[in-house]
Amino acid sequence: MLRSKCVINETDPVKRDKIIRATNRQTSITSSSFRATEPVHREIEDYLLTLGYYYDRRKNAYKREGKPADKIISIDRLAQAVLAILKQEPHTARARPTTAIKDKRDYKRIFSGKKTQQPLEMYGVIVQMLNAIEQYFRALPSQQEERVYRNKWCSAGR
Repeated sequence: MLRSKCVINETDPVKRDKIIRATNRQTSITSSSFRATEPVHREIEDYLLTLGYYYDRRKNAYKREGKPADKIISIDRLAQAVLAILKQEPHTARARPTTAIKDKRDYKRIFSGKKTQQPLEMYGVIVQMLNAIEQYFRALPSQQEERVYRNKWCSAGR
């Protein structure tokens, strides 16, 4: 069977995301990467940029651009933080952080796209909280018992 290859060169990011969603079935990709094409994530990305943070909808996109690692947040990390802080489910956030992105019902609790339920500012506050908490733990003296907590927190979701 002869297959022709076609390269689509779309410059409109919204149209490009629709093409990716419609055609990408052959390659195994993470749930967060697939969800990254949804409008809510573009809105979160645009909003977080106004706060000086980089929402990594495309894995390592901002890292490749040389943006500071402490200012980059992934979809999985943000979902984990929303689960732990706003939904009061730290056990779920820590034990199975990517599962919430896969399950449609759980996903909608985190990223509904409804600004009356989940305003963009909510995500900004969460990211700022994460940054402040990480800075606090990194500043702790490196005594063994404190290092355990710092490592658990700072490595979660990265």
